[in-house]
Amino acid sequence: MSGDQTTNLDSQMITPLPGLTHSKVPLSAWLGESFAFGKRYFRRLFLLCLIMAAFAYLAAPENGQRLIKRAADKAKTTMSLSDGAVDADADIIDDGGAAAEKDADSSRTSDTDTAKAAAPECSVRACCFGIIAAVFGWMVLSWGLRTARKDDPAWKNLLLPSWKTVPKLIVLGFLVGCVGALLFLCLIMTVGFLHPGIAFAAAALLCFVFLVRIAIASHLIIDRDCGPIRAISGSWKLMRSNCWTLILGVAVMFLAICVLGTIVFLLTPTSDSAGAFLTGAVTVITNALTQVCSVSLASIFYLMATGQPRPGAWPRENTASAE
Repeated sequence: MSGDQTTNLDSQMITPLPGLTHSKVPLSAWLGESFAFGKRYFRRLFLLCLIMAAFAYLAAPENGQRLIKRAADKAKTTMSLSDGAVDADADIIDDGGAAAEKDADSSRTSDTDTAKAAAPECSVRACCFGIIAAVFGWMVLSWGLRTARKDDPAWKNLLLPSWKTVPKLIVLGFLVGCVGALLFLCLIMTVGFLHPGIAFAAAALLCFVFLVRIAIASHLIIDRDCGPIRAISGSWKLMRSNCWTLILGVAVMFLAICVLGTIVFLLTPTSDSAGAFLTGAVTVITNALTQVCSVSLASIFYLMATGQPRPGAWPRENTASAE
């Protein structure tokens, strides 16, 4: 087939991306194959998701600003000791009590200054961990896509298509945020005069539909190294008959995560420092298990929705037919 004929065929496809076709994703087959994929490659996938969850945990505001909390706790301890000294010496000598109160005030001011000085450092550190977690998360998604398509869990599957992939994904996130905010504001401004609650619900629903339709835009960038606009356009067309499937599948995963999170919360002690450390470790492990489910579902869904062959399709009896 000549190059001109190939170009004409590609232009007639539902998606502008060569080699991809629109396919409807069956819910039961998607969930079953995603579970089989996660089970088959659980060790490597869990290790990758554990690293990603650890970076995300360190990037969280409540964990990334430990210096501020330590400074605040130190200030409270100093205040308590100073107040106790003031109460004990008040009946003996007033001057000593006044001196202790003065020292407490100066210590309180010093600790507050320490907390304020530590805030920029903690924010920068949390931002750095957040960037690392995001980039590593995209690499894990790349690993999932290539492993599911090739049935080969090699570590080289972590590599992104090119160095331009990360800027493209960042631009994609910026565009999605701008479009979502614009849709939300426009709907609020046009129908907000009717009823604020109805306008807010309609705007949230519209933004939700938009996010579902572009759910695989990042997959297209990672898998095909296309631009953000082309990825949004391709995802919009490829998701035209798979929206409800994706919503129902994510709802099932969300319910499972809620049950798992409730069990972990009830069984994890948080009363002392050892309990707090255990809580952090359990949180990271729980988030890693959640990411295992997410990567498995996202990888299989994308390959099914784009009609790509999966040599390792499950059950294993279907391998020959899939090829």
